[in-house]
Amino acid sequence: MASLTVAQLLTPSTEAQSLAKVLALLDSIGFPATAWQSGGIARTMIQLIAKLHSDLTLTVQTITQGRFNDEARGPWLTLFSDSHYDNQRIAAVRTVLSVTLFDQGSAGPFALNAQQVVIADVDGHTFRNQGADTTLPQGGTRTLDFQAEVAGAASSGGVPLRLVTALAGVIVQTSEVTTPGVDEEQDPKLQTRNRTKWATLSYAAPEDAYRLWALSAAPAITRAWPDATNPRGPGTLDVYIAGVSGALTSTEETAVLDYINGTGPFVGAARRPLDANVHCISATNLTVTITGTVFTSAAYDSAVVLDSVIAAIDALFQSIDIGGTRDHFDNGYVMLAQVYRAAMMVPGVVNFFMTAPLTDVPLSVFQVAVPDTSALTVQTI
Repeated sequence: MASLTVAQLLTPSTEAQSLAKVLALLDSIGFPATAWQSGGIARTMIQLIAKLHSDLTLTVQTITQGRFNDEARGPWLTLFSDSHYDNQRIAAVRTVLSVTLFDQGSAGPFALNAQQVVIADVDGHTFRNQGADTTLPQGGTRTLDFQAEVAGAASSGGVPLRLVTALAGVIVQTSEVTTPGVDEEQDPKLQTRNRTKWATLSYAAPEDAYRLWALSAAPAITRAWPDATNPRGPGTLDVYIAGVSGALTSTEETAVLDYINGTGPFVGAARRPLDANVHCISATNLTVTITGTVFTSAAYDSAVVLDSVIAAIDALFQSIDIGGTRDHFDNGYVMLAQVYRAAMMVPGVVNFFMTAPLTDVPLSVFQVAVPDTSALTVQTI
């Protein structure tokens, strides 16, 4: 038997394809397989064999994908990254809120035992109080840290916050996000960290090394792009960073510089001593307003389809690098073809007519594209 190519191993067979292959093979050795009636014992057995063969090719595909950085997904990529690159997938982070409770009804004092007080944000995500046991005085206030019960960006602490635990007359007076929630590291970012790790072996640290270090410095950083074109004079380099929602803060900028110096929370040997020639800068948001109409089949809920299209466009923009999709070394773009493809891939979408933008959107090297889809409408046809 001829050896299979990687492309063949990565291409599973559908049940129909497997059935056709089995029937053709039986026909070639003299069995009247194509004449067997559906529902008969012989045809049913062949159908079972085809199903097993199709399932086997899916297993072969998954195992094969697990051996390549650009093909591996999910747990397979986690294992591959750890074993081949010593890169561990960055875990999700729980949102932490600084919350001030107020005994508005003067019904206190109330004992506030650690982990016993629960609040919920506007979307229903719940948070528990941290720290030591304390007391809310009668008619007074107490500020506590509350941590999301589920890690991830969804538990954002959106106001208004409400008490879930029964404390008569007590309200949430003020709140502030002190630690933003972050989702578990997604496959594309981990694949990029793997791909760029080779650059760290160079004594002179090429630009890809800075990209890896920036992506490893803080969970909130999902995109990084080094400008190694001597932006501030000979020998200078600027590392631009962005997160899921675009621009980040000075906290993440400092985290990158600390990481490169080996002085941040991810302690290790200094990767390269820093000087004034290396800067880390948050990318600047460039809002791309997308207007148009999503046409959907009557067999689908139009509101659900519209929400799915918006989610698909959001996911697309989160995957676009700082500076856009580059077709050459200089500035990149938000490609309209990418937006159309993301919308048309949503189940139930029959057509997508976009009225703006009408051309690819150029981005400067320091800009990150953020979509505004509030003007999208849906129409059933």
